[in-house]
Amino acid sequence: MTTDGLRLRHASRALVLDRHCRVLLARFDFPVRTVWALPGGGVEPGESHDEALSRELTEELGLSLAAAPDSPNGGRLGAELWERTHIFTFLNAQWDGQVDRAWLVHVDSFDPRPEKTWDELRGEWMGALEWWTLAEVIDAAADGVFFAPRRLPALMAEILQRGAPPRALRFVE
Repeated sequence: MTTDGLRLRHASRALVLDRHCRVLLARFDFPVRTVWALPGGGVEPGESHDEALSRELTEELGLSLAAAPDSPNGGRLGAELWERTHIFTFLNAQWDGQVDRAWLVHVDSFDPRPEKTWDELRGEWMGALEWWTLAEVIDAAADGVFFAPRRLPALMAEILQRGAPPRALRFVE
């Protein structure tokens, strides 16, 4: 698939894993489908992917990459895991798709406390934040729950079993 001529939004996301091997996912309630996805979001003009990820995790989770990793709201940025290109028309028709870059972030367990209000987050289609085990992700996917990326159960299993890939995966969905 070629992406020449497409208007692609760039985003930074995090596979947030706690010491119990649970992943923190955000539920997005779009008019056409509900999707469970990695927290994160768009890279603003003049912002690096690292800066965008740090900002987004603070806004959406109350998680600081600048704080000590063992603090209740601190996380440690790990390896880049993948770059996923997803072609779809945004609800506002501003973009033809998105390129998500995802990093591993290790944390202690914590209760997410977004910096943004839930009204602001719902304005961005986010409806919930929940911790999931690998077994729960696999079972939910088998029951038809939609994850982004679609292959999240397999990617999560691989990372939990073998660790981060030696270099970021590249794929199109």
